[in-house]
Amino acid sequence: MKYNLKMLPTAIGSLPYQDVGKAVEIVLENLPDIPICFQLPNVSFYENMYVQYSEKMPCLVLDLEHEKIYFDTNKQYYKELEIFYQAYLEKDADYFAITPKFSVGFYALLNKVKDDTLSKYIKAQVTGPISFAMTVTDQNKRAIYYHKEIFEAIVKGLSMKAYWQAKKIKDEGYIPLIFIDEPYLSVIGSAYTSIKKEEVINSLNEIITLIKEAGGISGIHCCANTDWSILCKSKADIISFDAYNYLDSISLYKEDLVNFLNKGNYLAYGIVPTSIEIANENIVSLTNRLQKSISILLEQNIVTSSTKDNFIITPSCGMGTLSEGLTIKVLRLTKELSKITKEKIV
Repeated sequence: MKYNLKMLPTAIGSLPYQDVGKAVEIVLENLPDIPICFQLPNVSFYENMYVQYSEKMPCLVLDLEHEKIYFDTNKQYYKELEIFYQAYLEKDADYFAITPKFSVGFYALLNKVKDDTLSKYIKAQVTGPISFAMTVTDQNKRAIYYHKEIFEAIVKGLSMKAYWQAKKIKDEGYIPLIFIDEPYLSVIGSAYTSIKKEEVINSLNEIITLIKEAGGISGIHCCANTDWSILCKSKADIISFDAYNYLDSISLYKEDLVNFLNKGNYLAYGIVPTSIEIANENIVSLTNRLQKSISILLEQNIVTSSTKDNFIITPSCGMGTLSEGLTIKVLRLTKELSKITKEKIV
């Protein structure tokens, strides 16, 4: 094993809180092993998962009054592009810093854990390049992915955002886990997009390479169904998926998963639902569900005696749209499930 994350609890990025101090307290109480640098979308538009990583992107426009983000490709942006690439080629992490206005949770969490000797890891995240470029548009509302010059800059900009976060966490004495959030991968391979698998893998690997260069562990999170072979064939150390709803679909990729896990990699098992279904779940029901799920993977020889513990326990997705009460329930169940799993599950 390159690192030991066995059955540890962590979470995906977003929380519903507006009180930053309360969010830090809840995170450290329930995720002491791998606390998260969280996003707070209810605090401001800057915490939006696309806006948060957009600083210094060439020809980007933030319309704060109307809460819109887009690229204006009509403007003369080549000087911006030149400065951007000079910083990228020089690995100028500070140029690509995420400032406090764009991520209060990142700074609040790091400031709080400075005196914490319990945590070995800290998790942060960056929006994936495909999701970013297919969601954010140009001035004509066309996905910026189709403007290849800008798309290339987006991949490199997000790579440096991940690199900067990993360096900051490493500088504080922790091992960084940086997850790439890619919800848009759910449509790859469908009639809705012509994006090639190879392009997805290559763009993800650009980010992963810089995460590892900064001493971090890399993960990719997709909260829906996708072609899981893409994630397995990337250089990621962790694949994060919604195990509550999509175990059947991921298990169809047996050969890819076996190869992925045999490298010493991990699955982040999103077994605690972050939908309204959480209201009907408890520690007994989720323990049974997790044990049954892992048994299925064992029966199918997807996991073996040597890889059956290569799991992290997480919620299925972010919690930014949940109530604060349900968010606490999700995080407490994640912590409890991790503890029980380490003690009792196969």
